[in-house]
Amino acid sequence: MRYIADKMHRLPPDALAFIKYLAAFEQQYNRAENFPVWTTHLFPTTKKRVNEYSRFSRTEWITLFSAHLQRLEQRYRELDEGTTNSLLASYVLECLPREGIAPGLQPDLQAAARNYRRLSKLYHPDLGGEGDFFLQLQWAKEVLTGR
Repeated sequence: MRYIADKMHRLPPDALAFIKYLAAFEQQYNRAENFPVWTTHLFPTTKKRVNEYSRFSRTEWITLFSAHLQRLEQRYRELDEGTTNSLLASYVLECLPREGIAPGLQPDLQAAARNYRRLSKLYHPDLGGEGDFFLQLQWAKEVLTGR
């Protein structure tokens, strides 16, 4: 277990923060105030899985988090696709709500716009960036701003 904890602390800070955020987020929806979906499907319990996580690209993190959020939608009927899309878009644009983890809490839209401009310059395919991630940036901007 020590090996897994050490490897987890070496994950990209934004991914590690979002993993923790998703545990607290699920806890808000679970009457028992625990996080069974997170424990079963997201938290790495084996050396193999934590080693896979250590090699993930940004796109792979987004895919993993998207699948996890879909599982949460299936488990908790009161959780809707709009909320999970907004949450994933907030992760993509690095603008998670800082005030807390209450359901329905919206990210700072000004921060989302600022981060979109910054990240799109870094990841634009014409400038040598990842095309897949750039498409996810565009999707995230549309989800959060509606345009």
